[in-house]
Amino acid sequence: MDRILVIRGGAIGDFILTLPALKTLREACPHAHIEILGYKHIAAIAQNRFYAQAVRSIEYGPLSGFFAKNSELPAELADYFATFDLIISYLYDPDGIFESNLRRCGVENLLCGPAKIVKTSGHAARATHRRTRN
Repeated sequence: MDRILVIRGGAIGDFILTLPALKTLREACPHAHIEILGYKHIAAIAQNRFYAQAVRSIEYGPLSGFFAKNSELPAELADYFATFDLIISYLYDPDGIFESNLRRCGVENLLCGPAKIVKTSGHAARATHRRTRN
């Protein structure tokens, strides 16, 4: 895998509990370019510090279309998401709208983790599961 995107919303505590998953990912793919899409002021703690090379803001206005069913997706973002070999999403997406919109961009390798870490599930690296295309 050359390019990996980790999408993580939530508060700083949720992000910190995701750091072991990012560490595991980095160890498994030491030469991959890893980016984080999240709250920039929170995800910045991982940028250029072993975990990820870049951080992009989840609060970017044009990204809002990805949270709406059957919306017109900005070509710039569709192209951006399509460049990743793997996307790992920890977003709350109960209706699968965000996932569906990623699929519309050509994303094939998508892993979905829990939006909120619960004590019984351990850290985020153990709670992630693969969603396959239907």
